[in-house]
Amino acid sequence: LGNAEAAEDADGIGYDAGTNKVIAACGDANVMAVLNPSADPKSAKAEKIDLGGKPESLVADGNGTAYACVNDKNQIAAVDLKSMKATQHWATGTGTAPTGLAIDVKNGRLFIGCRNQKLIVMDTKDGKVLAEQPIGRGNDACAFNPSTNEAFASCGDGTVTAVKETSPNKFEVTETIK
Repeated sequence: LGNAEAAEDADGIGYDAGTNKVIAACGDANVMAVLNPSADPKSAKAEKIDLGGKPESLVADGNGTAYACVNDKNQIAAVDLKSMKATQHWATGTGTAPTGLAIDVKNGRLFIGCRNQKLIVMDTKDGKVLAEQPIGRGNDACAFNPSTNEAFASCGDGTVTAVKETSPNKFEVTETIK
C-alpha cells in the first residue's frame, strides 16, 4: 500500500486499541514512532516521542499507555499516548540491556527480558521491581499468555523460560524448554 515514514532503526511494532495508534520502537533515533493506522501510507509521517535512549521492544496496555525497553539506559519508559509524552523512566533493577518485553494487562505486570540472563517483573503502576528470575542467554523477545498467566522469554541459547505468578507478587520459573 505504501511506506509511512517512521524513524531510523524501526524495529518492534505494536498497537494500542485505546488510542487506535500503531507504535514502533526506533532504536537509533531514540524515539517511539506513533501513527494512526488509517493514515494514507503514501504520505503519512509518524509522530515521534523522545525516549531518551534506544528502545528495543514495546507493548501497549490498550488504554493509552505504552511501555518500551530503553536498552542502553537499563530502563522502561512509560508513554502516555494521549499527550504523546514519555511520563516515566523506571530502572530495571539488576537487569541490564532490557530487550524483550511482555505485558499482563489484567494484573498490571511487565515482563522484561534482559541480556544478563534475568527476567525482571515490574508493576505498571509505579515501576516497582517485583521479582527477577533466571532465563537463558541472549534474550530477544518475551510474550505473555493471559489464559495460563505465564510469561515466556525466548533466548539465543535455544531456550524458552516460562515464568508464572504463583501467589500474589511471587513469581517462579515453571519450565525451561530447550
